[in-house]
Amino acid sequence: MKFKIKNIIIYPKDESKEPRYIPFELNKVNVLTGDSHKGKSAIIHILDYCLGSEKCTIPVDTIRDNVAFFAVHIITENSEIFIAREEPGSQASTTEMYLFEKAKIDLPSLLKLNNNRDRLSRIKVNRRNVVNRFNQIAGFSTQRFDDDNSQNKWLESASFRDTSAFQFQPQNIVANPTTLFYKADTYEHQNKLRIIFPLILGYETNEIIELKKEKKDLEQQLSKKSSQLEEKRSARDIWKNEVFNHYSKAFDFGLTNGELDLDNSTVDEIIYELEKITNDINKNPIPIYISGSATKFAEKLQTLIDKRSELAFDIDNKRLSLTKISQVNSSRQEYFEEVVKTKINRLKPIDWFIQNESDSRCPFCDSENHKATKQLLLLQDASLKLNAITNDTNLDREISILKKEILKQEEVLKNINSNLNSIYREQNKENTERKKVEDIYRFIGKIEEAIDNVKKSSIDGTLQDEIDSLKSDILEKDKKIRSKTSILSEAIALQNVTLAISKYTEMLDIERGKDPVKLDIQNLTIKVLNQGKNREDYFWEIGSGANHMGYHIATMLGLHEYFLSLHKFNIPNYVPSFIVFDQPSQVYFPKSIPEDIPKTPKEIRDLKSKLGEDFRSTMKIFSTCSQFMKRTKNSTQVIILEHTPELAWHGLDNVHLVEDWRNDKKNAVKDKDALIPKSWLE
Repeated sequence: MKFKIKNIIIYPKDESKEPRYIPFELNKVNVLTGDSHKGKSAIIHILDYCLGSEKCTIPVDTIRDNVAFFAVHIITENSEIFIAREEPGSQASTTEMYLFEKAKIDLPSLLKLNNNRDRLSRIKVNRRNVVNRFNQIAGFSTQRFDDDNSQNKWLESASFRDTSAFQFQPQNIVANPTTLFYKADTYEHQNKLRIIFPLILGYETNEIIELKKEKKDLEQQLSKKSSQLEEKRSARDIWKNEVFNHYSKAFDFGLTNGELDLDNSTVDEIIYELEKITNDINKNPIPIYISGSATKFAEKLQTLIDKRSELAFDIDNKRLSLTKISQVNSSRQEYFEEVVKTKINRLKPIDWFIQNESDSRCPFCDSENHKATKQLLLLQDASLKLNAITNDTNLDREISILKKEILKQEEVLKNINSNLNSIYREQNKENTERKKVEDIYRFIGKIEEAIDNVKKSSIDGTLQDEIDSLKSDILEKDKKIRSKTSILSEAIALQNVTLAISKYTEMLDIERGKDPVKLDIQNLTIKVLNQGKNREDYFWEIGSGANHMGYHIATMLGLHEYFLSLHKFNIPNYVPSFIVFDQPSQVYFPKSIPEDIPKTPKEIRDLKSKLGEDFRSTMKIFSTCSQFMKRTKNSTQVIILEHTPELAWHGLDNVHLVEDWRNDKKNAVKDKDALIPKSWLE
C-alpha cells in the first residue's frame, strides 16, 4: 500500500515561534544523522502517535514541554493527508486528532495551522476516525476473526494499527535477540500479530476468512447435531436394556407368560408386550386393601390385647398373694418349731401325772391336797389348746388353691398370646401381599417411563438428514476455500518470504548469512537452517548483537519486498510502504569517523580501509538498503536514524541525507541541528 512520510511537523507552544518541519524523500533511503540527545529516536514515537497509537510514548521534558502539536504529512496513492495530534500534557494520551485530506496539500499552508484555530476546529476528529480512515485506505475489512469471542481484542478485525509491527524498528528492538517485531513484547499484540499474519502474507484473504468463519459455524452446528444424535443413540441403547430387563421382571411378577425370546426379539416387540401389561393393569387394577378389613382387624386385635392385659394383671395379683401366704405359712412353721413345740414338750409329763394320780394326795409330798390335781388339769387343758393351734393355722390348702388358679389363668394367657401371634402373622402376610401389589404398581410406572423414553430417543431420520446436509455444506466451503488458497498457499507464501529475507542476509555482515531463513509465525521469530547439521536454529540462538541486528534488517526488508510482490497474485498489500530503523549501527561501535568527506575517490577508499571492519559492516547496512530500493524499484520508503556520519553511505545510490544534527557541523543549517530548534529554547 502506498503510504509514505512526506513531512514531520511539530508546532511550538509558543505561537510566536515558527513550526519545525523535517522533509523526507518518498522513494529513497532517508538518513537522519546526528549526535546523541538530539531527538532522533523520538521520530518513531512521533510517527506512531500521529498514526493513531493509543498511548503517547514521545519522550517527556524538552520535547513535550515545547511542542503543542505533533503532525505528519502523508502521501497515499490517491491523496495527501495531514494528521495532527496535541501534546497530551499530564494525560497518557488524547483521543482528539486533526485530519485533513486533499489531492494536493501545500506545505506552507500547513505551517500556519497553529495560528488558525478556526481551521483546526473544522478538521477535528477522534482517534477512531483516523484509524478507520487508514483502514479504508489499506482495504481492511470490518469483520472480526471470531464472532464467538467478542471480549478478545486480538480477535477483532485487522487494523492499520496492527501493521506498525512491520514499520518500526526502534533502538530497543532493532538488535533485540528475543523480540523481532515492534510491540510484539506484549501478550495481546503477539496474539493479534499471529492472527493477522496469514492475511498480511496474502494466503488468506477477507473472503477466505469469511468462508472459514462460515465453515466454523457449520462445524459447530454439526458438532451439536452429532452430539444430539449420539445422545439419542446412547439413550436408546440404555433404555433398550431397560425394557428388556423390565420384561424379565414382569415375568417374575407373573404379569406375563414370558413367551418372547429376548435374544431374538426387537425393542418394538418388547415394548408391545410391556404396553399390553400396563393396559391390563390399568383396566383391571389389583386391590391393595379389602374394605373394612382394617377396622375389623384392629377391633379384634384390641379385644385380645385388653383381655391379655386384664388376665396378666390378675395373675400378677395372685402371684403376689401366693408369695405373701407362702411367707406366712413358712413363719407359722418356724413359730411352731420354736415356741409351741417347746411348750408341748414341756407339758407332756402332765398326762403321766394325771394317769398316776389315785387320790387326792400330793405326788410330790404325799399330803392330802386337791390343788395339785387342779393345776395338772389346767396344764393339760393348755397342752390341748397348743395342739389345736398347730391344726388351725396350717395354710397349705390355701396355697394349693392359689397355685391351681394361677396355672389355669396362665394357660388362658398362653392361648391369648397364641391368638395374637396368629393375628400378627396374618397381618404380615397381608402386608407382604399388599407390598407386592404396591411393587407391581411401581414397576408398572417404571415400564411406562421406559417406554416413553425409548420413544423420545427414537431416531426418525430428520436429525441424520440435517447432519448429512451440514457435512455437505462444510465440504462445499472447503472446496471454495481451496479454490481461493490455490492462488497462493501458505507453503508458497512462506517459501517466498524465506527467499526474500535470505537475499538480504547474504548482503549484511551476518556470520551465517548464506543459510536460508524461515519465518516462524507461531513464535513471531525466524529460524536459520543449519544446512551442514540439518537443523533449524532460532536466530536468538546465534550469538552476537551484529547478527541479531542483521537478521532484523534482513527480515524487515525481505517482508516489504514480499508485500510488494502480492499484486502479482492479485492480492492486496495492506502494509504501509515505509520502514524506520533507529540506530542499527549501535552494535558495531566503529572508530571515530571524519565528518568531512575526502575530495577524490582514492582518498575516500583509503580512508574507508583505515576505519576497520566495524565501519565496513556499518556501510553494509546502507548498501543493503540501497540494494533494497533497486530491487523494489524505489517503491518503499526507508528512514534510518543514525549516529554515523555521511561517509558510511557516501556514493551509494538512492540514499538521501535528510539532516545532520551535529553541533560542530560546519555547514549546519540554523535551527536544524536537533529536533527542537534552539530558538524555541531561547
